[in-house]
Amino acid sequence: MKENELIAAIEICPETWSNRLMITELWVESHYRKQGIGTALINFVKKQAIKKNYRAIILETQSCNTTAIEFYLKQEFVLFGFDRCCYHNDDMNRKEVRLNFGWFNSHFK
Repeated sequence: MKENELIAAIEICPETWSNRLMITELWVESHYRKQGIGTALINFVKKQAIKKNYRAIILETQSCNTTAIEFYLKQEFVLFGFDRCCYHNDDMNRKEVRLNFGWFNSHFK
């Protein structure tokens, strides 16, 4: 927060059955983007995954959100799946397919 103004947020949920952390929300106020805030939030979650021995961090975004895709790839996330009918029955035609990305903990034991 800056002067009682929320400028960024990240929400993570543990998936205990699969030993993963899921990022369910990542948001940075538009005029604070490209300043390393999103990277700092992702790095915080990576440190938590290593500390608590989670095997992966997963998240989803839409195929039309190229800015988010580029950001996640820079953060060492990899595409591991997709859902062609997550949002509507005609997601492919709408060019809005759910993409699943993951970061896999090399320290996992």
